[in-house]
Amino acid sequence: MRVKCTLSILFSLTIVFCYAQNDKSSAFKAVQGLKRHKGLQDPFLKTNGERVKSKAEWQNQRKYLLSMLEYYQYGQMPPTPTDVIVKETLSEDIYEDKAERKLYTLTIKRNGRSMNLHFGLIKPKGNGPFPVIIKNDPKINDISDEINLDALRRGYIMCQYVRTDLGTDSGDLKKDRSNGVFPLYPEYSWGTITAWAWGYKLLIDFFETQEFIDTNRVVVTGHSRGGKTAFCGGIFDERIAITAPNSSGLGGTASTDILNWEWMIKLLQTAVLIRFIGGLQNILSL
Repeated sequence: MRVKCTLSILFSLTIVFCYAQNDKSSAFKAVQGLKRHKGLQDPFLKTNGERVKSKAEWQNQRKYLLSMLEYYQYGQMPPTPTDVIVKETLSEDIYEDKAERKLYTLTIKRNGRSMNLHFGLIKPKGNGPFPVIIKNDPKINDISDEINLDALRRGYIMCQYVRTDLGTDSGDLKKDRSNGVFPLYPEYSWGTITAWAWGYKLLIDFFETQEFIDTNRVVVTGHSRGGKTAFCGGIFDERIAITAPNSSGLGGTASTDILNWEWMIKLLQTAVLIRFIGGLQNILSL
């Protein structure tokens, strides 16, 4: 299932930025210097014109596609740190003692700065291990009881993290890149969506230390810009088994290739730009 989902994600994003597949060198060109292709692109078509024929060749092709996405859209995502501190701040029984709610604070220190990422989960009673659904949101504890109870009935953990802890979303580029993880990693070109998606990596790293969570069955989701974030998370972390973005639109599952290019450029240069500025600097020569 994980392989199938990964292929689906990369196929969709190959459509979004199909121009780069024409590049014959290891260095990507400016969009203005690339030939535009029409129709759906083949993610299994290598830059030399041959198609992927083995799992080993696919691994190399996947690296190429990831590099392409870093350059043209997302910017570079740093590796997760190893000296993360996670503190459990709340543990309580809920839903008539049928489930447990846990709240955590994850702290990262680097470059003389620190940041806190807040997240919480609602788990079935018992030792598990349970599969987990992770959702990025502006706040936590706002998933409806109906959804939580349905997930619990099916044996799932529901988890949320505060994506704006990783970088704010005010629309002011200078402000939004002066907080969260950005001061800790100033040498990286990542955009806000990429920083938010990094949160999935941080949580899965922690979940791998918790026996009650089955990290072989991780689902990520989100809505609108949260859908873009989930989409990005599924691309950059192979531990994610299912990526389920909702209404992710431009920069997510929508194909940029079928949009009006002039309209899209104006959009990217304004409100949307703050969320993708890492890679888009290479496209728009910012």
